[in-house]
Amino acid sequence: MKGRDVAAIVIILIAILVNILTPIYNRVMPKLSGLTFFYWSQTLVLFLVTFLYLGFSYLVRERDENTQVDSKKGGEQK
Repeated sequence: MKGRDVAAIVIILIAILVNILTPIYNRVMPKLSGLTFFYWSQTLVLFLVTFLYLGFSYLVRERDENTQVDSKKGGEQK
């Protein structure tokens, strides 16, 4: 496993853990503009996880593109 694969796995695990740990942020206080902590923290988590998923897909797509280039080079040599 390469470093990019490990980074992709860590990123996806962080995103999953953030969503599973609901009891940590399932509370009312502090309020922000009348919204309870649960709702505005969910909004922040949504943005955080979106960027984590974008990073994950970037790493996986780059890995797949490199794999395809390597397989094409190997096919040309035969």
